[in-house]
Amino acid sequence: MNNGNGGNSERRNSRAIFILSPPRSGTTLLRVMLAGHPQLFSTTELQLLGFNTLQERRRAFSGKYSLWLEGTLRALMDLKQIDADGAKALMQQYENENLSTREFYALLQQWIAPRTLVDKSPSYVFDLETLKKAERDFDGALYVHLVRHPYAMVRSFEKLHMDQALYLHEHGFSARELGELLWIISHQNTVEFLKSVPRERQFRMRFEDLTASPREALQSMCGALGVEFHEEMAQPYKDTGRKMTDGLYAQSTPMGDENFLKHGEIKRSVAEQWRDVLRDDFLSEITWELAQSLGYERAGADKRPLVAHGNARLAQQRKLRVREARN
Repeated sequence: MNNGNGGNSERRNSRAIFILSPPRSGTTLLRVMLAGHPQLFSTTELQLLGFNTLQERRRAFSGKYSLWLEGTLRALMDLKQIDADGAKALMQQYENENLSTREFYALLQQWIAPRTLVDKSPSYVFDLETLKKAERDFDGALYVHLVRHPYAMVRSFEKLHMDQALYLHEHGFSARELGELLWIISHQNTVEFLKSVPRERQFRMRFEDLTASPREALQSMCGALGVEFHEEMAQPYKDTGRKMTDGLYAQSTPMGDENFLKHGEIKRSVAEQWRDVLRDDFLSEITWELAQSLGYERAGADKRPLVAHGNARLAQQRKLRVREARN
């Protein structure tokens, strides 16, 4: 992705909320919960922040990556009450005008006012410069750092073949290795980025807490960020038809967790599945150290020390890069 400063002299957009977390970490559940708040517009994955212009974004997300264009289309369908074809035509108009992504964000914020925009796009945390762009483009943005146990994230990433869909440079990693690398890089980037953000504009939430005690976890988040808590936030499966949990067409797969609606309720067991694989010691020492710093206990006090394997050493030496929109 291209993360140049283009247009830094422009006035920053109004406040937005960003969910910062790698894929398969519970971001869909949290996004839909926030969609239950009457003063929030919590949309599916916009995939805007990592580009300077809509034309860059269009060129990048072509061919097999075109599914990453669907988040903005679904948002336009909701805001303008138009069908998918109408949303595509409107988006093409803005692309032809070569709006900057900052300008397009501003349009969205204008249409949803006085509500606050919530952007849940897991790819943002892959690149530290993309995160920094949020501070350049938005005035007083709020950030929710959502963490999930690395075992659970990596196994889910592998099971759903996420390695085949992400917009990354060519690499030789297996799905499991890539999942662990992205868990490491995403949380390292987020922790580093949030060091420069005032504490009152950030909140760290564990997915396990969100599923075990959703109301309490959401109240804590709202209290920390100065957002009023609404009871419907803790009822994500209520009125899902108005929370953008569907795809562009009746037969389309929705963005985010395609199994969200199948769950039918908040399931603590989903978050606790990592406990079933503690005998499978595939995580690196680097991963465990970072997991412990994020509040997870090392599995088994008598477990022998793990040796950092090749993919984790590579994560330290050379960050896995997202593709650039242009050379």
